[in-house]
Amino acid sequence: MDTQIRRAQPEDSAPLTQIAHVAKRHWGYPERWISLWKDVLTITPQFILNNEVYVAIISDEIAGFYALML
Repeated sequence: MDTQIRRAQPEDSAPLTQIAHVAKRHWGYPERWISLWKDVLTITPQFILNNEVYVAIISDEIAGFYALML
């Protein structure tokens, strides 16, 4: 299983947002907190264009990401 890293594209915003939400839920945060954090956890196409955002691809699917805000 090879992992590839590539620059995120604006069309990746939906899966990146889903990953951000799943990651917070993994730590057992209450759902009401997740709702409060909705804006912060939402990765928009504009965010991807304005920041250094990279995705990890495994088996042709986005498995993770990171964002560096300069």
